[in-house]
Amino acid sequence: MKDIIVNWANDWGRSVDIYGIKTKEIDTGQQDDLDAFRHAFCHAVLVSMVNLADPDSLIPWMPQQTDNAQMASEVIGFLMELEGIGGVSAQPCPKFMDLHNNDIGKNLGLSRREMMWIIARGDNPLQVIAERIAQAVKAEKTINRLDDPRMPIECFAKARIPAGEYIWRTQGDDKVRFNHAIRAGKVFHLDKAPDGGHPGTEHNCRCWAEPVVKIKK
Repeated sequence: MKDIIVNWANDWGRSVDIYGIKTKEIDTGQQDDLDAFRHAFCHAVLVSMVNLADPDSLIPWMPQQTDNAQMASEVIGFLMELEGIGGVSAQPCPKFMDLHNNDIGKNLGLSRREMMWIIARGDNPLQVIAERIAQAVKAEKTINRLDDPRMPIECFAKARIPAGEYIWRTQGDDKVRFNHAIRAGKVFHLDKAPDGGHPGTEHNCRCWAEPVVKIKK
């Protein structure tokens, strides 16, 4: 069932313009713009369909103030990311990315009025949703790669520093914390964070990690 959904969403992703290129030219993979589209699109469709079904009449025992469409999206999204179901997404970093993109999608779902109006004029709601999600991807509201600055620092750092070792760099001014200034130029490893964490972890820290490039002999 999951493969069917993935292929269906990929087909819609390839039919719309993202980043100025057709996604038909992009290999389907993990952590790319098509992956981001797929997650956001599926949840936008789910929210839209639940809105169209008028869930307040279908699920009368739920509190009236509850957003049933978004709740359904959250529950299904959570289940799809569980280990054994979500595959690679069960890993912390891809999971964070996928859940972020799920949220983008569910917040772009169509309301019941929008769905009924689109159907009444003879248009396909899925095309409208696909175009809406494509615009979100193009506007970089989704996360399409592990080294996106919005990712948790440990994920961002690992993506940028695959070898693990980095040189602590500071801005070199009088605003740098003393315990950060004394680390400037020293080599650290992502698997062993110094007190306070890696560069950028502490509040308002402007330090950054420069990857150690190992030259193969």
